[in-house]
Amino acid sequence: MGIYLQRVGDGRTYGTLVIDRVIRGHRLKVTTGTTDRRTARRMNDLIDELKNRGMDTQLQSLMERRVTIRQLYELDQRGELMDVGRFDPQLIQPLVTTIDRWATSYRQWSDKTRQSSKELLKTMFNRMSPQFPKPSVGDTPQLLRAYRVYCETNDIPRVFNRLRSVFHRFVRVTFGKTTTLYQQVNDVEKLFDRPKNPQTAKTPGQIEKLVRALPDKYRGMVWTMCTTGVGWDEYGKMTSRSDIKNPRVTIDGTKMDHKDGRRRREVPFVYPPTARVGSERQFRKILKATAETLRMENLNVYTFRKCYANWLVESGTPQWRVEMYMGHLPQSQTQKYQTTEVWRWLKEDGERLHEWLSEKRKQRGSRED
Repeated sequence: MGIYLQRVGDGRTYGTLVIDRVIRGHRLKVTTGTTDRRTARRMNDLIDELKNRGMDTQLQSLMERRVTIRQLYELDQRGELMDVGRFDPQLIQPLVTTIDRWATSYRQWSDKTRQSSKELLKTMFNRMSPQFPKPSVGDTPQLLRAYRVYCETNDIPRVFNRLRSVFHRFVRVTFGKTTTLYQQVNDVEKLFDRPKNPQTAKTPGQIEKLVRALPDKYRGMVWTMCTTGVGWDEYGKMTSRSDIKNPRVTIDGTKMDHKDGRRRREVPFVYPPTARVGSERQFRKILKATAETLRMENLNVYTFRKCYANWLVESGTPQWRVEMYMGHLPQSQTQKYQTTEVWRWLKEDGERLHEWLSEKRKQRGSRED
């Protein structure tokens, strides 16, 4: 390794000088385009200077042969080396089409996450188009900072934090953690988010009042969500069995058993689940209108899942079993052992929650009488 002329099999030299060295554990072998050893040594020194400047994007481009050492050397001689966009093809690509293509092909996202992320990106690009009409990939940090100011002014911190997460992942996957661009994106701070309301769950009496005000076709759906803890997407993936020793409702497509690919959980059978009807948008619209009529605050589809968690605890179900019914992955080794015995408690916990709910609903009925 070092600086040498290339040789053929019989020992004769040919071509230009070659710089052959190791950079951060990887072998770098590049042709200099010159036979002048003094110029070749300057090019070799430039590689060390790139490391000292923290210009890892340029080093990565050099190692992947997207740019030559000759190009970097000429830019350095003209004092234009810091202008990354002049020689890094990836950073001068159009940001809109590049990140859209990446989001479409990124395999780690679900279809729902992919769609919502692309919608957020589209909204941001439309909003920032006057200030950034044709942004490149290298403009990502400046674009994020400008949009951060906009979101902070309009009090929408979660929107910005979600977008920052998308860009953070895009740069990390595409360029790597050691690049300058990644560091610049990482330096854009998140916005302080308001804490979520810790108590949005409703009592059985409040849910009974809500159900009576809803159209008939939605009443069973609400009680099903409150007694199984499913969301709208999980609703269509339920199968119930009440004719076995331990009645249960099996829910596919959840966070459980992520490593073995089954992704399912089982919850106690309380009431027979009803079929899902209508669209999510229509259901949310009717739910919002009914909540405003009843002056019931902090009510949405997610509220029913919180009801399920609270009601299980109030009916006397142990906390670790509540976590398993909710689909939360256990943290301790003891809990992992306990989860193998969950099926033994399904009938007991289902009957306990059913009795507790029946008592609460009777109490409401007696008060109304």
